[in-house]
Amino acid sequence: MHEARHGQPLSSELLLLVGAGEGTPVLPASGEQQRRPIGVVLADEASSVAAKPAAGSRWCFSDAVESDPAGRDFARSTDCCTLRWTPAKGRHATATREISRGRVLLRASAAAVANTAASGAATALLAESSGRDGAAASADAQRVGLDASTLALSLELLRSGREAAEEAAGSLLTHREHLSAAEAEAWERTAQRLRSAAASSGGSGCSCASGWSDEAVLRLLLAVHANAHPVLDDATASRTVGLGLFPAACLLNHSCAPTGVLSFEAGGKVLVVRALVDLRRGQEVTYSYLDEPHLFAPWRQRRALLRAAHRYEPSQPRSREESEAAALCRSRLPAAALGEPADENAARRPAPADCAYEARYEHLPERLAYASMRLIAAREQVMPLGTPGLATLYASHGSALVRLLRAGRFSAAGSAEALGQAEQSLAAACSIRASCLGDEHPLVAATARALADVRQRRRQRAGGAT
Repeated sequence: MHEARHGQPLSSELLLLVGAGEGTPVLPASGEQQRRPIGVVLADEASSVAAKPAAGSRWCFSDAVESDPAGRDFARSTDCCTLRWTPAKGRHATATREISRGRVLLRASAAAVANTAASGAATALLAESSGRDGAAASADAQRVGLDASTLALSLELLRSGREAAEEAAGSLLTHREHLSAAEAEAWERTAQRLRSAAASSGGSGCSCASGWSDEAVLRLLLAVHANAHPVLDDATASRTVGLGLFPAACLLNHSCAPTGVLSFEAGGKVLVVRALVDLRRGQEVTYSYLDEPHLFAPWRQRRALLRAAHRYEPSQPRSREESEAAALCRSRLPAAALGEPADENAARRPAPADCAYEARYEHLPERLAYASMRLIAAREQVMPLGTPGLATLYASHGSALVRLLRAGRFSAAGSAEALGQAEQSLAAACSIRASCLGDEHPLVAATARALADVRQRRRQRAGGAT
């Protein structure tokens, strides 16, 4: 069940309540669901329930999506995906046709973005408005895991005005039902302080904050905390430069074997989702809620992180479980991964045998080339997906070999082999980066230039040899 961000599981009783009147869905009597459009939690599968005489309703999911701000934003952001609902997954996105790897699936505009400078200013503002209560404010923030970036983004949304902020975050989950009594009290106090800080900050903050109740600020703060995305820089796609709220992207579920990958454009104001694999029609579009180092962590660690941060019980995809089990069975990488002849006993080779390979790489560049190749092989054994991190490893391996060639560390025969390996690694890095970031991304252009240089060197060597 992937309801960390996107909806609550529906009981059979709630489904039977749908549309007791002629085409008008009935909301639950109490709780957070009452304040949001029913389309957030129901979908086209509900129409099969509504078609039964006992339900007596003509309501359908597509009607509800039109009344849901996040659903409308999603529809505007894609031309190849649609929203669906199932009891197991809740609200989620699927492909409407076959889609090739690298194809743009979604371009989600930011409701607000707070950069790192804004994070520091927001923290200072809250501390100033708290006055003597500063120590208690810091303790509350630590208790609930509230960081400066979330605080700054919430403040940006507050200043945008209540109508715009609720349009962006009003139908997103808050996980409020999972809070302990102590956590709920800490969040309530933090929301009160944030509202006071916005009101006392002057400028537009004063007039905007006056239209907010403490309860509305609390819900906004919780929604931002549960749904915001770290924003990466445009140039390298690896450095966090802020935090943004992208309502359309909040409708995508997590998977530890994702089918989509995120990148950013327009200075972090647009989140782009591209296909990480070839998608079938009807296949779910997912991405990883975890950053890439954590995505490749053991299942026990990933499960604990997802439970703590996103408040749901994750499941391990079967493909991932099988590939990890196979990788754990290999005490050492196959010799072929190191450029040696294949050896069917490589997986059972005792640990001391590996020293024979490592002894050849006594200097740092050699060890970098050796280590990066081992990491590439290990990554592809665990999960054979062309992720940005894998592209970085391939680029590192190719670049290390180029450095060794320039330093004259290879024999004539070894140089030819190293050039071939460098070309293959840089070509792999360029292909992966183009699929994940787009052909026009600066990182793709830089990798393509390095690849062209290696190919030129190979042509020159071939010409000299003849």
